[in-house]
Order: sequence, then C-alpha cells, then structure tokens
Amino acid sequence: QLQIEIEDILDLRAVVLEAFVRDKIVLVDLFQKVGRVELDFLVESGLGFGFILGLIQMVAWVVMPKPWTLPVAGAVVGYVTNWIAIKLLFDPVEPVMVGPIKVQGLFESRQVEVSEEFGTFMAGRVLNSRRILESLSKDAEDGGELYNFLRRQLPYPVPEFILSAAVRAIA
Repeated sequence: QLQIEIEDILDLRAVVLEAFVRDKIVLVDLFQKVGRVELDFLVESGLGFGFILGLIQMVAWVVMPKPWTLPVAGAVVGYVTNWIAIKLLFDPVEPVMVGPIKVQGLFESRQVEVSEEFGTFMAGRVLNSRRILESLSKDAEDGGELYNFLRRQLPYPVPEFILSAAVRAIA
C-alpha cells in the first residue's frame, strides 16, 4: 500500500529543495564535484583566450589611444572570452565530425561520468535515509502524511499518542 501512496506521503522535490536551501554548501559541493573539469576549463581557457584578445586590445590602444579604448576593449575581451568558453563547454550537444576529429561540448562529452557523479552525490548527500525519514516524519504533530497513512493501515485500538510517538521517533 505504501508503494501505491508514496508520492502522496513523500515529496522528493521538496526533500531536494529543502536540502539545497537549508545547507547551501551542499549545492556548492554539487557544482564543484560534478563540474570540476568544466570549471578548470573555464579558468584555463580564460587565460588563453584573454591573452590572445588582450593582444588585440593592445593594438586597439596603439591605433586609437583614447581614454575609452581600454575599458571598452576590456569589456569586449571579457565578454568574448566568456562566450567562447561557454560555447566550447556546451556546444555542440551531439558529436559532430569535423574532418577526422570528433567535436562535442566538453560537458556533453562527459555525460556518463557526470551522471554517475551526480547520482552518487544525490544519493549520498541529498536523498539519503536521514533526509527521507526527516521528511516522512515532518508534521507528525499536525497529522502529517505518514501519520495519516499509518492511521489508515493500523487498527484503531492503537492509541494516537503511540502513533504520533512512532512517527516522531523515525526522525
């Protein structure tokens, strides 16, 4: 019976949302663990692309030494550098052959690895037994969903205070 009613009793979306809102470090850890390769790529590509585009900025200053040249060129360099790096991370989604070379976005090319890391992280840090039991036992005093489910399943001679205590003890 619990399998049939589980979505009424346990809101997994709420469990995940609460985990990320209550403990901001969990969300930061998720991005750092799953996206470590991509974050490293952003730093390293920013250095390379920024240097190349900085040379163009230097030429622009030599050709047009106006007070606005460096700030405008700096903004363009920053924007273009970020745009190129983000494009290389996510585009193309599907592998494309360019001559003998297979080209695919860095993140998409790591889909299996990222999925495994994401699943392991979610199972260990977000959807673990403790968080699920906390969510199930929440609102025990107010007649929460688990309490209501147990009340329907157990015979009525079981006193309410015992049922409430059992639900509270889960957490």
